[in-house]
Amino acid sequence: MIKMKDNIKKWKLNVFLAVLVMLLFIPSIYADLAATSQMGYHPLSNKQVVVYTSSLTGTFDVENKDGIVIFSDDLKKAKDYTGNDVNCQGNNPCLVGDFTDLVLEGTYRISATTGEKTDTKYFDISEDIYLDNINLFSSFYDALRQQNSTFHADLNGGYDPAFTDMADGSFIMLADQAALTLIRLGSAYRMNPAIFDDGLIMTMERYVDYLASLQGLTIKESANGDGFRLNPSMKVTRAFVPGPTNLTTLDVYIPGNPPQKLTTVAVDSLCGKDDGSAAWDGCIIEAEDIFKCQIDEPCIELDYIDKTGMIESTDAGYAVSSGWAYEFGCYFDVDLENGNFNSGYNPCMIFDDTVHYGDTTKTLLGFLEAYPAILNRSQTNGLSILGRAIATEKFIEDNYAGLLDSESTAFYGAALFLLYDYTGDIAYLKKAHSYRNSVSHTLQSDMTHGNEFYWEEYIRHKQAMYDNLLSFGIAATSPTEYFRGKIFFDYKDAGATSMSKTAERVFQFDNNIQFQNSRYILTEGLMAAKTLRLHDAPEGFVKNISDNQIAWMTGMNLIQEDVGLSAPARSYSFIFGIGDFPSSYHSRLIVNSGYSDKTSGDVVGIRGTSLQFLPEGESEYVYLDGKANILGNVFGSSGNGWNNESKTEPFLDQVTFNNGMTYIPGWINGAFDINTNPQETDTIFNYADTTDTYEFTETTNEIIATAVEYFAYLDKIYNGRKSVVVPAYSADTSLTVSVGLLDASVFIDSIYIGLTGTNGKITIAPIFDGTHDLRITKEGYGDYDSTVKIIANIENKLAVILTPATQKSTIKIILSTPNATVFIDSIGSGLTDING
Repeated sequence: MIKMKDNIKKWKLNVFLAVLVMLLFIPSIYADLAATSQMGYHPLSNKQVVVYTSSLTGTFDVENKDGIVIFSDDLKKAKDYTGNDVNCQGNNPCLVGDFTDLVLEGTYRISATTGEKTDTKYFDISEDIYLDNINLFSSFYDALRQQNSTFHADLNGGYDPAFTDMADGSFIMLADQAALTLIRLGSAYRMNPAIFDDGLIMTMERYVDYLASLQGLTIKESANGDGFRLNPSMKVTRAFVPGPTNLTTLDVYIPGNPPQKLTTVAVDSLCGKDDGSAAWDGCIIEAEDIFKCQIDEPCIELDYIDKTGMIESTDAGYAVSSGWAYEFGCYFDVDLENGNFNSGYNPCMIFDDTVHYGDTTKTLLGFLEAYPAILNRSQTNGLSILGRAIATEKFIEDNYAGLLDSESTAFYGAALFLLYDYTGDIAYLKKAHSYRNSVSHTLQSDMTHGNEFYWEEYIRHKQAMYDNLLSFGIAATSPTEYFRGKIFFDYKDAGATSMSKTAERVFQFDNNIQFQNSRYILTEGLMAAKTLRLHDAPEGFVKNISDNQIAWMTGMNLIQEDVGLSAPARSYSFIFGIGDFPSSYHSRLIVNSGYSDKTSGDVVGIRGTSLQFLPEGESEYVYLDGKANILGNVFGSSGNGWNNESKTEPFLDQVTFNNGMTYIPGWINGAFDINTNPQETDTIFNYADTTDTYEFTETTNEIIATAVEYFAYLDKIYNGRKSVVVPAYSADTSLTVSVGLLDASVFIDSIYIGLTGTNGKITIAPIFDGTHDLRITKEGYGDYDSTVKIIANIENKLAVILTPATQKSTIKIILSTPNATVFIDSIGSGLTDING
């Protein structure tokens, strides 16, 4: 019987897959839709309108705000690289109109005529299109701040290590999430600092501080529950049925295919026999309402019995711990007055003190990518993080030599190139070059990979390699081809108007990771932009891809609002999430099961057991409800549907906190428009991994950082903004200022350095070579302001003489004659008083 059921399941699966494949080649039936970027375009960028239609011909007009047509042309079939006709995204038939020649700044829309007439939304053409929209990214990071955010009250304060920011909406910030984000943001700043506002730079500063706080940790473990959880492990300590039961034991399983038996536990009755008392009735009701255990339902009780910990020291080297994690399925009810939520350790939070060379190499590159931005705001802080990076590199060399995999080698190698730039030490360049046969040549767009940055820096250091007699080409191939080849082969068959094959596949069919569309598309577009910067003669095809990917994400797409072939279609901007170009932001994983209110705080939230049992006489395993105890906190269950019980959804529809900000919480981790337009309310939008839902973007800090870097490159390409030039630092470069006075205040580049000592001198080390502003002040003396030129690799000396400030003297004249006129240097100075 079981084998027959398996065969039926396999048959159903094969039929489903066959239908799915057929649907790929069946055009959907919907009204024609014209789509452009809703964000807009740079005057020099490639500009296209895509009309999703089954018509074979058509025309389009570009109209300004006054309705005046200023550009017209024919719609044509989309083409692949060799000129063959192709369909557009989702294999949808389409026509494409090119209005790249329109370079006049302004606000426009397009009216397309095929079998019917359809208009796009208005969009801008502006030289500042990227600069004008960068504030959206800064606001996203503001929303992810846990303290001092303008979007919400403070969360999770008082942690050690400090937990200032989240990576997404689920109370989590692991080292690699922080490091990869910092790498992207720092790379963007180095390429184009003009596009950065203070909010983005402060985000980098917080991320640097967080990663530094994860280095060299020693954890003091505790058995009495003090501090934070060190792992997610829970132990089944009991099984029970609320009412009377004949069960004596319960087999508990770990979900899987097939489920694996974890343990067998004895079963007792939670409430005992029905004695007709109010207490018995109350026990049954609480079990049903809070623990979702029906009167005859087997349930379990879980306890966290492992150790807790606290930070004892941070001087055990430079290895990076994994950081703050959240136990998914554990929901602590929001109560900003509750110390556990605000200043104490949330019982659902776990600090992972595991160290790994992968996190350490990513952190090293993160420090060095962010270094110019930190240095620009504070020379002291900049030199501090450079010193930490140098020490971290030495730690990696001493402890991980020969252990690094290809990915970690790539992050490490990219960091070595930057260390060469910042110090001028040729040893770093030679070491970076030596890893070129250990780093993969294949670039991928599924996430941020180290080889993208290694080969980017390798190409940028071409001249430095030649100057130092290091070979550049690899097997007669220039590494610039790694970038060009990646983009060319991803798009040559699909055409420049489409997404890459990878992004297309993910968007259409892989519901389990469908939310990652934006990661693929942004990374593809960014790599195309990097190809334009790194390759001497990239095809125009690459430029079109670079422009079209950002256009695709901001509205040049077609999304059906249901699963039927005739379902209505719209275009969306989902660089951050659903809806029109976003201006509002969600909160994060803010939940309230209601259990805390119902029990006066005795039960603080929901925690699933994540374990199963097999009901007697059944073949389907069922998830267990029950009770969980974590560090003195009791959690209930959400419900498994036993006997059609109602489930408890912990997610709030809306919450207004004490700063008056209203925002939408839940699993969707990113920024998106709150649906105020009735036209948008019918869009399916939830977290269910099913084929009848659209999960546009579960945005993370790394994805947004990729968007920032993408914007920085495009703005650099079209507006020619200057990149960062960091002067080389040398530990041997110093400045000694001799004033000859004690406690004179010394400032370099408007930054206070310190006071002169008893010998009247102060030494500033290290200091960058080049020209600096010097200011010296001391009470009773005139200020000294000058510029000083610092020569590298020597002790620079400067003697300064402060001039005493001009002082006023008083002369008392006694004449014994009232009202006598007094003259000093022939100038009348006043009259004597009545006493003379």
